Amino acid sequence: MLLKTLFALSILNSMVRASANNPPPMDEQTIIACYGMNGLAENCEIALNAQGCVKAPCSKLILVHLGGGMAYYNDDYKNLLADYAVNGWAAACLNIFKNTRSIKTAGCWFDGTLNAAKTTAFLADGDDFVCSMIVNRWEQHYCEDTADCDLETNEDALMDSVDDVVVEDAFVHLKAWRMTSCGSQMDRCRKDVIPMEPQQDLCAKIAAAEGHSCEFSTLPLESHKTCLETNAWECRDWFDRLPEAAVVEEEMEEMEEEEPGLLNAGASN
Repeated sequence: MLLKTLFALSILNSMVRASANNPPPMDEQTIIACYGMNGLAENCEIALNAQGCVKAPCSKLILVHLGGGMAYYNDDYKNLLADYAVNGWAAACLNIFKNTRSIKTAGCWFDGTLNAAKTTAFLADGDDFVCSMIVNRWEQHYCEDTADCDLETNEDALMDSVDDVVVEDAFVHLKAWRMTSCGSQMDRCRKDVIPMEPQQDLCAKIAAAEGHSCEFSTLPLESHKTCLETNAWECRDWFDRLPEAAVVEEEMEEMEEEEPGLLNAGASN
């Protein structure tokens, strides 16, 4: 899937660049060159709404990944893209496969910043000049005036913070999660450590949501920079151990009725 995703993203980049100079910036494309990649006899599909970028270039892009029977031309997704466009985003849906190939869908997360304010507060506790340099770098990323920079209220910092999401809305299709915090016993500033607490809290929040699960683990002596690189196998093993969800025949029949041939489709050029 990675090859198809990267290829489709390159096409999306071209669409975004073209839309900046040729309004109205809405486009839908079927990418037949995706056909056969990763052994899938299917095209890729992209829908782009960059109407919010006509008067001024957009600095934000939201990319919605679809697959397994979901369609970018569904009104729900069109409305989602339109909502982002109204608020100044370039918004796109990317569908790299139409046929449901697996009855397991899950997310595996290795160590990431979920809340900018909590990350800088964590780093500021370090009694080291390196800590102050890193905190200053974070503040410069979000604030023009670092002397008056409050990441708890800064609009861009809040936009980047995802630990307060409504799980049932944000993770509709991803039910099973695994989150790993790295480097908790290492020097927080010299080893590029991300605070554990926001990650642990989000995992607990996911686990408490109806129909969801989240397994939390730690690699306390593995740095943020090498955590995924040396431990990616843990995600693969975890995914293989997940139980397969029951296939609901009625839903499959409804999909076939809405688009005949979908479940056994190749691609039409």
